[in-house]
Amino acid sequence: MAEALTKERIPAMWKDELEISSAGTYAWAGQPASSLAIEVMQEQGIDIGGHRARELSRELIEGADVIFVMERAHRDEIERIAPEEVYKIVVMGELDPKRSNPDIMDPIGGDRGTYMRTRDEIERLIFFTIDYIADKFKLTK
Repeated sequence: MAEALTKERIPAMWKDELEISSAGTYAWAGQPASSLAIEVMQEQGIDIGGHRARELSRELIEGADVIFVMERAHRDEIERIAPEEVYKIVVMGELDPKRSNPDIMDPIGGDRGTYMRTRDEIERLIFFTIDYIADKFKLTK
């Protein structure tokens, strides 16, 4: 959901400048998005029906300029895999100074409401993410 929301919400002039992709710390490669994720994203006019999961790897970490994660546990896992790349990691929730808990709950196994809340939480944080990207890479919004 975060990949699709980011691609949808970034400024149009960035779309050819940035490569945005997702990978899971415990994803099964090739697994489609859950039916509930597809459903709640469709409500936003975003089709993720063709999405296929891929597992996070050292190569993906090393090839990234910045890595946004949903949870501090994800940051810890990346640090375990590639400790020298930890400087690239940003916990999305830490970008919002008003949040008391920076972690975004993984909706896997939850009901439709859980997926909606996670989608909406990511949506609110996308704007902080866009600001971070603009500052880091000196991009105009």
